[in-house]
Amino acid sequence: MGLIIWDIRKLMAWNWDVRIQHTYMEANVCADFMAKLATSNDQGFIVWDVPLEGIASLLLVGQLRTYFHIVV
Repeated sequence: MGLIIWDIRKLMAWNWDVRIQHTYMEANVCADFMAKLATSNDQGFIVWDVPLEGIASLLLVGQLRTYFHIVV
C-alpha cells in the first residue's frame, strides 16, 4: 500500500470527524490552474500578492458556478 494511503488511514483513525469529498477538477478550475502551473515551475514555494494573469477570469467563473476546461 502506498505511503500516502497509509498516512491518510492513520489520520482518519484519530478521534475526530472526517469526511472525504472528491471534487472534479472542472469544479475547481483555480486549483487545477495552480496545480498545472506548479508542475511547470521549479522555483519551490511561491506567494503572489495579486492574482496571476489568467486566474482572475477563473475566479469569476467559480463565483458564477460556470465550469469549463482550461488548458495551460
